[in-house]
Amino acid sequence: MMKLRLALKYNQLMLTLPLFFSLLMMSGTVAFGQGNLVSKLKDLKAMIAAHPLEKIHMQTNQPFYSAGDTLWFKSYVIESSSNLPSPASKTLNVMLVGPSGALVQQVKTKVQVGLSSGYLPLPTILDAGAYTLQAFTGGMNEYGAAHHFRRTILVKGATDKAIKHKVASSGSTVRFGNNGAERSAKGYELETVSLEDSIQLKIRYTGTASAGTITILAAQDGVTRYIKRLPRVATNIQLHVPKSSFYTGVVQFTVFDEHDIAVAEQLTFCNHQAFLNITADVKDRYKTQEPLNVKLNVRNAAGLADVSSLAVSVYNVDAFPTDEGDESTIFSELLLTSDLSDVPEQPNEYFLDLPGKLSEDKLQELLKGKRLKRFSWMDKLSRGLPQPVLDEPWISGRVLLGNGKPMIAGEVVLVQDGQEKRVYTTKTDSVGRFAFGEPEFYGTVNFLVSSPVNGAKVFLGTLKNSFLDAQGQASFPRSKVSEGAIGEQAGLKSNDGKAIELQQVQVKGNKTNAVTSSANLNGPGKADVVILAKDLQATHDISTYLINRVNGLKIYQGKVYSREIPEEGQMLSPPPPMLLVVDGTMLNQESYNIDDINPNDVQSIEVLKGASAALYGINGMGGVLVITMKRGRDHSSSSPNGMSDGILSFSRTGFQPPQQCQVKQAEQLRGSIQDKRTVLYWNPNIVSSAEGEAVFEYVNPGYAGKFRLVVEGINGDGQIGRAVYDYEVN
Repeated sequence: MMKLRLALKYNQLMLTLPLFFSLLMMSGTVAFGQGNLVSKLKDLKAMIAAHPLEKIHMQTNQPFYSAGDTLWFKSYVIESSSNLPSPASKTLNVMLVGPSGALVQQVKTKVQVGLSSGYLPLPTILDAGAYTLQAFTGGMNEYGAAHHFRRTILVKGATDKAIKHKVASSGSTVRFGNNGAERSAKGYELETVSLEDSIQLKIRYTGTASAGTITILAAQDGVTRYIKRLPRVATNIQLHVPKSSFYTGVVQFTVFDEHDIAVAEQLTFCNHQAFLNITADVKDRYKTQEPLNVKLNVRNAAGLADVSSLAVSVYNVDAFPTDEGDESTIFSELLLTSDLSDVPEQPNEYFLDLPGKLSEDKLQELLKGKRLKRFSWMDKLSRGLPQPVLDEPWISGRVLLGNGKPMIAGEVVLVQDGQEKRVYTTKTDSVGRFAFGEPEFYGTVNFLVSSPVNGAKVFLGTLKNSFLDAQGQASFPRSKVSEGAIGEQAGLKSNDGKAIELQQVQVKGNKTNAVTSSANLNGPGKADVVILAKDLQATHDISTYLINRVNGLKIYQGKVYSREIPEEGQMLSPPPPMLLVVDGTMLNQESYNIDDINPNDVQSIEVLKGASAALYGINGMGGVLVITMKRGRDHSSSSPNGMSDGILSFSRTGFQPPQQCQVKQAEQLRGSIQDKRTVLYWNPNIVSSAEGEAVFEYVNPGYAGKFRLVVEGINGDGQIGRAVYDYEVN
């Protein structure tokens, strides 16, 4: 029901937006003598229609983390043109970047109606410090890394005491004062005043030029919402812009002179009080290990019961001491910081009383700072519009026949292995080229691309990695194939005789002499620990050798773990056992015992832990053991660069498989002396009924303390809400 209503609302808005510029051209409101500004605004409108602008809020299960924790999250992807959950993007890339800029962990989650959820398991060995939680859709990445979502996440070290939570999103933390009206070097001053139903603009001209014209443009998230042209017949001009032109959030006003040059800009906040009212029946005090049955009630801005998507977290306030004003919330990120280049010290302090009264006076003072603008018309229109980077096909290449000529209109087959085996086909073009879009799959999957024609050879041009790095680039370094041996052999010539440069993936690294061939996705020998055949000569079973010789490995019920092992009474699911990769075949220790392998038959074992196992996605979250047998096949030619007669193989990581944060029930915890949980509950997928109600259950811990219940959510009209309840356990 929520999805249907959202689709109808979105379609209605999309029908009205194209009328905006046509009405401007036909009405007397705007009659431009110069066409430069109108032309660029029309180009911007067309660009945004083809490549929608989006912004993100990420709700996490706790304020900060320690090494070995799991960072659970829910993402809200909003399209700027409609201010609704975005139907455009289907994929969200999420990564955690270390203080030095090194990638710690990354996943790819599936987005449905602008919503997605997932988790990032943190390595057990992780330095304390300020990490960056970064996320972006494919659409956001088209505009460059500057448009990515970023937030600082603090990681507490094993020896650290309680730390105060401090965050910054999409920029650095700075102090701002009231700079008053914004004055430009062109002799213009612009001041905004927020009134009940309108925003008053006060424009003062202090220059010496004769009478001319000015154009006033107002935008939100880079999308034009209002435009008006006026004669400059006086030194002081005042006008009122209806608040109905905007949705709740930051509005950027820009004044252009008669030469269509931006001469003054100012930010203000438009408030319609269009928020969800979320309430919960939470008492002030409870008993230890008391089961809670919490009922949520949701009302929209009109006071009516509504269907909404909600996420709930409950955690110990003493273990995670925070100042609510410091936190990045659904209010602060979607209504404020997503529009700013820099972030105020306490981004949430303006929204603490919502859905009651907004601290609008403080917001207006904040927005008068000159350094806050994230999008500047002065820059964009004078220096040219941003050019979205066109996305590449997921995989492309070329097929040559045995005689060296291109295979024209021939069939190319892509086979997806794994639990859901699928087959995709396409045809080559007039020069033998082919391309496949990215299929939908979960976890790490093996693929084969082949041609059924005898003697045909397949050459891969682009083999796009499923993950991107912090700059939005493919994680594997790329080089271009020029007119060298491969280019000449494949006959990569265009009609004008110039070589066609097909991008080719090359995984570069210094191979050690010890391991020359393995199925390690990082490359042979690129591991945390490498064990060779000579090391295993006196070993009776592999698991005993591993736990005695490799730091951090443990054994539990015959399975090898690289992180903590399961414990009784543990609320969250522990990391799984290490993934086994034997001669390229992925094996689960639940169904395969590592000690069934004869140590004398092993050529090498490569141990991958933490970030080293990132390329294996969710399958490798517990670490990976890459085992190469003495009688195993040579893997050196199975890389993406490899070429064989008619067939190529490769592995890629798709969407993170859905997994719930496990919550122990009352009967499992009753009387447990080990019930020291600090995070009691996390559920990102609660949906209220048509009556606005939702119910969830969890159990208090076995010790006294102060706890906080946080609810955030959104409805089909894009209205957002947040509620916080503190209580004590005695």
